[in-house]
Amino acid sequence: MIPTAGIYKGEYANYLAVYRFQKDVYSMLPPEFEAKHIAHFSYEMGEKEGGGDVFILNKNSDPRTITKLSKTITKEEGYYVINNATWRKKGIKTVAQTKLPKTIKNQNVNYEILPLEKNMRNEAQGFFLADIEEFCEGKTAKEIKENYIQTIDKIVPETKIKLIEPARILTPGKQEYTPDCLPEANIDFGKGCISSWISGRGWSGLQGDSFHNFWFYPWGECIYCYAERKHRVFPKTIYKFDKKRLIEELNGGFILDLGTGETLGRKVKILRFGKRTESYNEFVKNNFVQTLEACLETETRAIIPTKFLPFDKNISELIKKTKSSLLYSLDWDDLSKGAALQGCSNEWRIKQAIKYKEAGVNSNFYSLYLIGKDILAEEKRIREAQKKYSIGIQIIPMRFKRKSLASKITGIPEYLLNNQKNLIDKQGGQFYRKKNEISPLISCINQNLIKEIGNNNGEIRMCHHDPQLTYCGGCFLEKGKITKTKSPNKKRYTKRKKKKIPEIKKTAINENQTKLF
Repeated sequence: MIPTAGIYKGEYANYLAVYRFQKDVYSMLPPEFEAKHIAHFSYEMGEKEGGGDVFILNKNSDPRTITKLSKTITKEEGYYVINNATWRKKGIKTVAQTKLPKTIKNQNVNYEILPLEKNMRNEAQGFFLADIEEFCEGKTAKEIKENYIQTIDKIVPETKIKLIEPARILTPGKQEYTPDCLPEANIDFGKGCISSWISGRGWSGLQGDSFHNFWFYPWGECIYCYAERKHRVFPKTIYKFDKKRLIEELNGGFILDLGTGETLGRKVKILRFGKRTESYNEFVKNNFVQTLEACLETETRAIIPTKFLPFDKNISELIKKTKSSLLYSLDWDDLSKGAALQGCSNEWRIKQAIKYKEAGVNSNFYSLYLIGKDILAEEKRIREAQKKYSIGIQIIPMRFKRKSLASKITGIPEYLLNNQKNLIDKQGGQFYRKKNEISPLISCINQNLIKEIGNNNGEIRMCHHDPQLTYCGGCFLEKGKITKTKSPNKKRYTKRKKKKIPEIKKTAINENQTKLF
């Protein structure tokens, strides 16, 4: 997830404002990015709310390397000059001219700011007030309250949980896109992934219905995740959980199509935990356990990919009783920084998989693989553990949703990724484009590995497909197989009409007065 941000170009410093559509969600920047967090602000407009965090930029810090810039604001002769990238995308070629605001009364603007030198404090305050005023465009809060300004020594987030009612607990499986895939249904416990929800220094935890000292860290998401762009902030999108309703869906009431109300009409045989998000975290542990209990009651078997599940004796027994498969996702720590920051490093995951294996669980490795490369040091460690403990490895060749990541891993220049359907990297691996994804051909995967995989039914298997062949490892729940690739089933979804965005009229001034940072 790439967060949206704006630049404030001031007399005393340049500032970065990182935006969120939740007023009590605080953003942290990557630790290696040099910038000082000085303020958090919030506002309300109608029934909507928002907020942002302000950082003083180091001279050598280029925000374009970590974020998507939406606007630049400069202060010129009593005015804030706002160059808004969003307007330009809508074909509006004007730049706003906004007077210096003294205060905003009707948007419930609140902010907390560190003690700064007076001129810098006033400058930063003026910038984010102008930013809010421009964004809200006169729209007032639904209920006007008293604004507050708070000078504090340390910024510590307090974020309230927001539970949402899902239209259905289970969602369709990958069979709609890959017919040979086993899971008939999936379950997520929310729309946000725990990988981007990081505890700060000092005490962090859940107090009642609020998180204390937890930060939103979008750069912590696994950068190869196919669902990354669909993720929302974790505590604001946790689903309400109803075990009784889940059992009804597992017994055949699972809604396949929200538009028609069509249901599966028979028991779900195989359920996958975590289709779009990490399946486990301590804050939804009860939901996780109750789902396994529901599987036991309905005789449903589960496939459980995870990076965050610690060894737990009760969970171990439930996985065994349901005859389910546990798959520990393995990669490199710099590709899943959020997991590593939370103590769930690659090494930690290997240890948990071994503990579950020793407890008699069908525990396996789900290992990311870079096409065309020889076995790397991390992969060697995985192989050593696999041989010592007879743990199965299901390999998944890396696919790319981002051209920048594909270029970095494969060495293929981005201009080729933009313009060609068939691509060959420096190691001779061949890739092809399918819709918005760049994927490797099976025929170009390291041939020594293909020989080890054999008929795809041993301790080393592969989960991957290209236009000709499908390798299904059965997630070690069933026998693996190699088949001809089938056409995907008809997708079930309800079309929604897009809302028309009215053109924004702004005062035109000289566009050359300000440029993006």
